[in-house]
Amino acid sequence: MRKILVVALVIMGVFMCTSCATKVPYSDAGLVGDLIDKDYEVLGPVSVSGKVHNILGIIGWGGIGYNDLLEEARRLYPEADAVINVTEDMTTFTVALFYNNFGWDFSGLAIKYVDDPIGYDVRVDVSTDGAAESV
Repeated sequence: MRKILVVALVIMGVFMCTSCATKVPYSDAGLVGDLIDKDYEVLGPVSVSGKVHNILGIIGWGGIGYNDLLEEARRLYPEADAVINVTEDMTTFTVALFYNNFGWDFSGLAIKYVDDPIGYDVRVDVSTDGAAESV
């Protein structure tokens, strides 16, 4: 009976150390630009996943971030300039503070900036008397 209780407690501990969290972007997120629809063209959705591993809080490897999301966007859409509306999902797994595993899922919209050609109207009037020159 005691053996079953110990196994049940270990299984409950594993379930308690595993979680999932979703962060939804909000208007006061900090890096919010003033883009208007005519400044960019939406190319399509993009997403990447990765993991970060950590032992005793000292030894770590792996990882993923915005640059990986942008690289994937440029792979799918070669003319992509940026990724907007980025959301992240994170899952964690911990074994008695000895080993930590963080799974990251990033997704967003790949965009291409629309640059209207800037037209300059430069008129130079050089008079023969050398008096005036206008730009």
